[in-house]
Amino acid sequence: MRLSPSAYPVHTPQQQQQQQQQQQQQHQQQQQQQQQQQEAPARVKSKEAAAAAKTAAAAAAAAVIPPTNTTTTTTTTSSSSSSSSNSSSSSSSSSSSSSKPSRSCRCSWQCFNKKLLLRRYLHRHKGRTTHNVSLHRLQQQQQQQQQQQQQQQQQQKQQAEQQQQQEKQQQQQEEQQQQEEQQEQQQEEQQEQQEKEQQQQQQQEQQQQQQ
Repeated sequence: MRLSPSAYPVHTPQQQQQQQQQQQQQHQQQQQQQQQQQEAPARVKSKEAAAAAKTAAAAAAAAVIPPTNTTTTTTTTSSSSSSSSNSSSSSSSSSSSSSKPSRSCRCSWQCFNKKLLLRRYLHRHKGRTTHNVSLHRLQQQQQQQQQQQQQQQQQQKQQAEQQQQQEKQQQQQEEQQQQEEQQEQQQEEQQEQQEKEQQQQQQQEQQQQQQ
């Protein structure tokens, strides 16, 4: 029994090359898909870090110098990757506007802007920022307490110095009084001596007259 040539198809060299090329392309596509799936989380993290750095820089600039525009906008990007062969990333932006207070009071605008930025920062980072903020507040309280203690110590030193000066002044006054008393005593003694001398002279004169 003879087999017909159509039962076993013969591949030409060109067809074999095409098949090999197709296989190589498929292999490359699979490698690219795997690389994209592996690199997707890293890209997401880098994008999130860049967005957080931008928002932090904007917050610092806004806290130092109040903006002239009446609205403030912030953008956040988020990307998600799927486990299937095709990986997709999506970005979403959200803008919020706040009304500016009266221009006459810059302090109120700065306080308002700082509070708003702090709320957004807390809303984004939640646990970490609350911990950092609490530590910052504790540090501020400790610094204030130290300053108050230093002020109290300085006041106590000043009071002690004032007391010493007052005591010195009192001592000087007492010494002056003692000197005045001594002078008075000396004057009295001199007067007594003069009186005695006068009496003696009178007695001598009387004796001479009697003789």
